[in-house]
Amino acid sequence: MERSWDTIDVPLRPESSNNGDTVKSQNILKKYLAIYRFHSAYGVREGISRVWSIFRELDLYDLRRGINTRTIKVVALEKSTYMPYWPAFSSVVSEMIKFSHNYYISAIRYSDLDRKAIFVDFGAGLGKTPLMAAETGKFSVSGGIEIDSELVDVSKVNLQRMTCKISGTGTFFSLGNVEKARDISNLVTEIESFGINTFESTIFIFNKNSYGPDVLRNSLNLIEKYFDSIIYLYQNPIHHYVLADMGYIEFGNDSKLSTEHKNYKYRLFLKHNYKA
Repeated sequence: MERSWDTIDVPLRPESSNNGDTVKSQNILKKYLAIYRFHSAYGVREGISRVWSIFRELDLYDLRRGINTRTIKVVALEKSTYMPYWPAFSSVVSEMIKFSHNYYISAIRYSDLDRKAIFVDFGAGLGKTPLMAAETGKFSVSGGIEIDSELVDVSKVNLQRMTCKISGTGTFFSLGNVEKARDISNLVTEIESFGINTFESTIFIFNKNSYGPDVLRNSLNLIEKYFDSIIYLYQNPIHHYVLADMGYIEFGNDSKLSTEHKNYKYRLFLKHNYKA
């Protein structure tokens, strides 16, 4: 595995703060030095650029909200094709949500004014993308499913701290595996608890290259039992061919050069049952 800023091990063990909240320790200086040292092998300018991008795209979002979605956790998971957690870039998530929701308005919603839009991150980590989606006010429900119980616990702390910013949107984080039928069923039950009819709604699924092609296919097969209108937001879309094979239509992608860093790359897909 490439040893870059992505895979720097940062402590994630809870420590008690003075106000009783659960916080996560992170040595910012050591992190930035490690990022700089790794990337400065390609020049001082590259090293400084990478440090700045991490501050702008990861740390700034958290610092403005008093939460922690930026801590990276690298551990062995149930399968070798399950990716460890590292957060998505803020500007990229924002662009993907805006792009896909605008497309949804013109391509799906039309005059179907009672249709609900649902946002779920498959591999939500510390909850950044569902929180960002909830902040837009464009979704009736915004949530995430995550296989690591510790990350789920911290995401719920983040949610508590963000409640005043996302009022009006049902938001949740659940523990589960995206390729297990029971966990997907529990996820859908959670969504329905907010008064959602899944077959009268469109689900926006976010995936930051969280797993390999077989898991991607399995998760789609499961969620399609409950939703016939799906928009797939695929960041760092390594296995995008799986969606094409399953009948998903690509309607958008990033405008970056093919050589741009993977964290800026994405593709957007649609599968929708246009009823008479």
